[in-house]
Amino acid sequence: MLHSDETEEADFPGPSLDYCPVSIAARLVGNKWTFLIVRELLAGSIRFNDIHRGVPSISRTLLASRLRDMTRDGLVTRLDADSPNGVGYRLTPAAVALEPVIIALGNWAIDWRLPQTAIADMETVKEDPSAALWHMFRSIDLTALPEGGLSMEFRFPESEPSCGWMAFDSHNRGSVCLGPPQVPADLVVIANPGVLYQLAYGYVSCEHALSTGQISLEGDVALERRFQNFFSFSPFAERISERVRGYR
Repeated sequence: MLHSDETEEADFPGPSLDYCPVSIAARLVGNKWTFLIVRELLAGSIRFNDIHRGVPSISRTLLASRLRDMTRDGLVTRLDADSPNGVGYRLTPAAVALEPVIIALGNWAIDWRLPQTAIADMETVKEDPSAALWHMFRSIDLTALPEGGLSMEFRFPESEPSCGWMAFDSHNRGSVCLGPPQVPADLVVIANPGVLYQLAYGYVSCEHALSTGQISLEGDVALERRFQNFFSFSPFAERISERVRGYR
């Protein structure tokens, strides 16, 4: 018989099977990379390189390993070369069902782990231009683009590389790349990469960024007025914006 003062040192073997649903879920998706990969696939990424652009902090080797694990666990389906999108990855219904869980986790972080000091630190952090450009490209609202297409040049005065571009044709087929634009730009966007992240996630409004000079636009005046409508930003943007306003 175990006495109460013996329980802390007693060796209790675990069950042979996992009976707790929380434990099962943690085993399948508890790794932080899994949630971030699911986030990217939910946002529309399909190809390996696109997923890696959205999660640049993971090594390519580890990303490949995690995708294999997620395929084995029934969270991801690998697309073959003869599929319409070529080689890539698609979420299974089980992984798609994680979307409200991911949204809930993000909202929890906003409500309980978004200190005012972290927002202030954003003013001094220099972000990677390539990741910021990819994030803006992925946020494009195709339904809001002009019928004849749109080309935008992005200039990053204090970063290297110092420019990039994205272009969409009349069929909404898009391209994005670092370096000088390959086609004449309809609109030039001048900003630091970090400001683009803050805009996308709701830390700063487009009106504020434009009025304070954090973002400058050059080109067709009508397109300048429509700039913020070309993007469909993070589902957390409104909640973050409310939190930031509460700090001011």
